[in-house]
Amino acid sequence: MTLEPGAHLGPYVILSQIGLGGMGVVYKAKDSKLDRLVAVKVLPASMADDPVRVARFEREAKAVAALSHPNVMGIFDFGREGRTCYAAMELLEGENLRERLRPGILAPRKALDIAVQVALGLAAAHDKGILHRDIKPENIFLCKDGQVKVLDFGLAKAMPRWSPSPGLQEETLTASEPPSATRQSPVPFRAPEASDPGTQAGMVVGTLGYMSPEQVRGEDLDARSDIFSFGVLLFELLSGQRAFRKDTAALTFEAILNQDPPELKGPRGPLSPALESIVGHCLEKRPEARFQSMRDIAFALQHLDTVSQGSPMAPHKPRRRVPAWALGILAALAVAAAFLRPAPAPPAPVFHRVNTAPGTLESAFFGPDGRTIFYSARLQGGRPEIFALYPGTEGPRALGIADALLLGVSASGELALLRNPVRRFGGRFSGLLAQAPGGGGSVKDILEDVSDAAWDGQSMALLAMDDKGFLRLEFPSGRAVFTEDGGATGIKCLRLAPGGDRLAVIHSDSNRGVSEIGVFDRKGTLKVLFSKEGDSLAQTLTGLAWSPSGELWFTEWEGDQTTLWALSGRGAKRLVWRGEGAKQLMDISPQGRALLASQRVHRGVFVQRDGATREISILEGTQATGLSADGRTLLLLESPALDGGTALDQAYVYRLDEAAPVKLARGNPMTLAPDGSSLQLSIDFLGPKDLDRGAAAAFQQAGLTPGAVKDAKGDPVGYFFFMPTGAGTSRVLPMPRRFRGLGTAFQRGAELVFQGQENDQMGWYHWIPGKGEPRLFTPEGLGAMVAGLTPLSPDGTRFIATGNAKDWFIVPVHGGSAPQPIRGLAKGERIVGWTGDGRGIHVRSELAALPVVLRRLDPATGTGTPVRAFTPPDPAGHLQVRSVFMTPDARTVAYTCDRKLSELFEVDGLHP
Repeated sequence: MTLEPGAHLGPYVILSQIGLGGMGVVYKAKDSKLDRLVAVKVLPASMADDPVRVARFEREAKAVAALSHPNVMGIFDFGREGRTCYAAMELLEGENLRERLRPGILAPRKALDIAVQVALGLAAAHDKGILHRDIKPENIFLCKDGQVKVLDFGLAKAMPRWSPSPGLQEETLTASEPPSATRQSPVPFRAPEASDPGTQAGMVVGTLGYMSPEQVRGEDLDARSDIFSFGVLLFELLSGQRAFRKDTAALTFEAILNQDPPELKGPRGPLSPALESIVGHCLEKRPEARFQSMRDIAFALQHLDTVSQGSPMAPHKPRRRVPAWALGILAALAVAAAFLRPAPAPPAPVFHRVNTAPGTLESAFFGPDGRTIFYSARLQGGRPEIFALYPGTEGPRALGIADALLLGVSASGELALLRNPVRRFGGRFSGLLAQAPGGGGSVKDILEDVSDAAWDGQSMALLAMDDKGFLRLEFPSGRAVFTEDGGATGIKCLRLAPGGDRLAVIHSDSNRGVSEIGVFDRKGTLKVLFSKEGDSLAQTLTGLAWSPSGELWFTEWEGDQTTLWALSGRGAKRLVWRGEGAKQLMDISPQGRALLASQRVHRGVFVQRDGATREISILEGTQATGLSADGRTLLLLESPALDGGTALDQAYVYRLDEAAPVKLARGNPMTLAPDGSSLQLSIDFLGPKDLDRGAAAAFQQAGLTPGAVKDAKGDPVGYFFFMPTGAGTSRVLPMPRRFRGLGTAFQRGAELVFQGQENDQMGWYHWIPGKGEPRLFTPEGLGAMVAGLTPLSPDGTRFIATGNAKDWFIVPVHGGSAPQPIRGLAKGERIVGWTGDGRGIHVRSELAALPVVLRRLDPATGTGTPVRAFTPPDPAGHLQVRSVFMTPDARTVAYTCDRKLSELFEVDGLHP
């Protein structure tokens, strides 16, 4: 059946046909619900009429949809309209890799860029337990913007339909779309064959010439099979030739099982030994001899300095006869070139793995000999421990110092520690400063309520936060050189220069929207060496250390890679190293070796309901920001930053009875209405061109222009922006000009309770739009906002308020009585929200502690009753359970879990 333009499939309006293949027709369509263009694939009737195949196909489509990785083609929806079965997918513009390779081989750097993106996409799939099983150029799509997308994840599971024939004109062993089916939106997956509803063990699936040996033999497969196929793809990318192309299918099978591929050559000869080694390691016949993860392959490819043994590969050009008159000039230029020719590139740095057990690395330092390595790590979500790796030993050993973070190592080998650390909001710790011998032994306590310290045995600098939330930096200890509100500023990575006369820090300032690297001298004078706008929390500046030459080195996270920079005393910046992934500089030895930690941070959301736990994660930075009162609607933020606040923020809504979260708009979702029908969206970091049509129309309806969103130089009108989670229209509420700042807003019917600033004082206001002016109801000093708290009582008459996240009060919204202090909060406990009867509140245990304990608290008497306790399914790398949302009846819980899995490397050859 062919669909005509204007036909409807669920919410999708067909615009045109863009692809036709053996397993269905692909149409360009408009999603009328979310106002976006998509590709809709209509499956053939032979499959749509079989409920077994449809159910299985839907299950696998949902698994792929859960990936949501930038290098994986997105699947948005799966549905039926009568007898028509369809899937909605991401609409792409570009061409597949096979089409790109037809004119000739790619430039080597372009080939490696494609390979790295494919590796990252496959790594994301493997992390979710999804195998591809059909990696080939037809399933790699190159978008016009340079993004590479992997298609066909885990869905080619049909009985083979193949008979050997000379020439191998068609090599695919499963029904497949023609490579040229569409250039705008390729068919991203295949359905099972009509001849069989499922794939059984022993069936050969895939594309001949790209299969692994175990795939050819019909054995059970794991991620290492994809690694072999990726090696075949990489071989073809670099050489322009297929690794196992033979005249017949039988000979191709034989080559895959028993023969080595030909020598890997580019157009101008052999490639670099390092690159050839990577390809060969992928193509090992035995799975256990290959790379064991796609992330390792991506890491190895990113760390290649050269592709060919000589100059970069380029097409050979015929020589031209040089005129006699030019020979003298050429000779002179040759002599000059001998002096001006740049020195050979230094060899690539060498990485040596230090830690072995999976866990979270908090800090690491060299001992005074420059060879011993001390570090603190959390294993399996437990409390941090101190470990040491001594020269000549096989691996690190625990020093017997439990529940402690390492802050530094002195010249005499003594350790500075933070004992009993408690994680606070903003990633800060607070604990007891102590000292211990480097070989382990008795611990000497020094000072309580310390956040960080730097110590070299003679000088000390320390950072603390007082009861009012103010940060205090002392250098030397006892002399304050910096005191600021910890809610708007931050300091991390305290590092003493050799000799102890200077202190380097990373400083963040939310008011100015900048992060800085600065150096204090002993007089307290600060010299800023580096400043970066757009990162008000300094989340992209990850590590700091002094080099032997006196330079200050730091690591900066930039998208999917990390750059290691060196700063001179005058602030001049030079590049030291750049590589894939999130790396953090820990320390530099006197000999110039560095400690770099590879930090893979994953922020995910889990939902507990009726005894079952489900993970609702989109990419690597999913956070829960609201839960409806009935527990059926969950508001999600996907952002690279904690609590959002970047131009990359995306708002999603997840209905617990649906397959996957639905993307709503760009922006930071702040709060969800109790009935789940609408949300407050912050779009402060977006420009007018970034707004969708619904948002632009809402501004016009309110008499504002979208330009007011970014107008920071004039006197912009403050506003709140609300949008529906389903059908409906967005709305903008302009605010009176007396408000100099606006924060979170909580909706309850027509009423609004919001945070606002007048005369440099933050407070909470009650307002019914259209019925008078907003009214301040919190006393001075109780205007703070804490993420993850649902402060408004079910009946809307009381509000939970604080000024320092330590002392809490219940404030009547409509007046009539004084604020009531909340009693009975234990150290580290956080308030979640109200109980269903409005008489009590729910509280949870300290952020980093496992299990998370929830209890009901009577705020007047301070008595409490346990409600429930839970632990994330995989505690390895556990950092914290940051936000917890619970329905008033305590039946449904949604929480955000931060995990960080670390690998510590000692790095030689960074050329300080």
